[in-house]
Amino acid sequence: MSRLLGLFLLFILPAQACLWDRDTLQEEAKGKLDTVRAITGWFDRYPSRYYEMRLERVTAELSSNPRSLNLYDDAGVACSRLGRHDEAIAWMAKKKVALDALPDGGPADDRYRYLSNLGTFHLIRWMTAGESQRSENIGDLEVSETLIAQALDLNPDAHFGREQYQLMLIQWLLRGADVSSGDPFRESFLNLDISLMSHGSPSTSKDPTLEDARQGITGLIQMGAAWESIDVFRALQICLHGQQASSVAHLAYMRQQELAESGASSLHPDEEVRQAVRPYTFPGTFYGGKQVERFYRDARTAAAKRDQAWTAYQDDRFAQGMHPDTHPGFWKDWQGPEMPKMPNLTLGHFTNRYPGSSFAIIVGALVSGPIAIYLFARRVRRARRRRFVSAAA
Repeated sequence: MSRLLGLFLLFILPAQACLWDRDTLQEEAKGKLDTVRAITGWFDRYPSRYYEMRLERVTAELSSNPRSLNLYDDAGVACSRLGRHDEAIAWMAKKKVALDALPDGGPADDRYRYLSNLGTFHLIRWMTAGESQRSENIGDLEVSETLIAQALDLNPDAHFGREQYQLMLIQWLLRGADVSSGDPFRESFLNLDISLMSHGSPSTSKDPTLEDARQGITGLIQMGAAWESIDVFRALQICLHGQQASSVAHLAYMRQQELAESGASSLHPDEEVRQAVRPYTFPGTFYGGKQVERFYRDARTAAAKRDQAWTAYQDDRFAQGMHPDTHPGFWKDWQGPEMPKMPNLTLGHFTNRYPGSSFAIIVGALVSGPIAIYLFARRVRRARRRRFVSAAA
């Protein structure tokens, strides 16, 4: 009977022994450190004065050299970063005039940047408008969709595929989502076959993978505007969940919670979708959740302190008339702090890596428990019987 119990346990718990390894945030983050940094805000965001000085310089240069096409991009991005979205769009109109004056409409790369920047400026202008204005007027979204699609036609691999996911976001905002089923996957712009979540590979060589999505969405966050978007972090959480990086996915959930607590909500113009898109933890637990949450809080606090030091360093040099564009040694004295160390847990989790494994463990406990009790009681009865026979003799 003992042998039978042993064999039974081997069958119902086939994965337990090999899962007690270093399945941790630290391990999961290997190759995903850029994503951990993006989630915790540990990436460079420049102060307003940085863009003001750049805009002053490139405006002066363009007045004497209107054919320097890259300067139009610099001016437009500077205005967008400063929240002057109408001016950013106007700078792209000026670049279009300069492009049209060149043979064949100018170099393909400059035409791509024109389309990409103009499409992004329209998107950001819509994103930063008030909720009622976003719901009532989707004109900027429609223009952005057309322009980003044209940019992708010219250069589909630019920005590590970031714009592919930017286009997915725009199309989701325009066309809505199926929220009637309550399926959290359907309440996201991540337009991937849901089978990828379990199989992890595309159906054809041209289909995007979860790793493509991770890199693209991380890029959206690091570019700036998506840092404040619950929709983008929700998509990133779904992507990481599909990659079985549960700890890093939980960081994305923590960022959504932080945004929601600050009053942010989904940007979707449909009220029903906005109500459906809330911070959501996927079923199943993993070992070390408290440590992961503690790391997130520590990393966010440290990131805020880093930002303060980073801005103070630049302000001091701006006051001396220095700027990174014009002074090669601008950063030579900057010594940024290190990101807090990620927790190094030693126990693995089951439910996300092997769906259904927690069920198997529960069933195993329910079945093996009575068997163990039966075997113990049987052994006690045999021992008593032997003592009785010995006493009678």
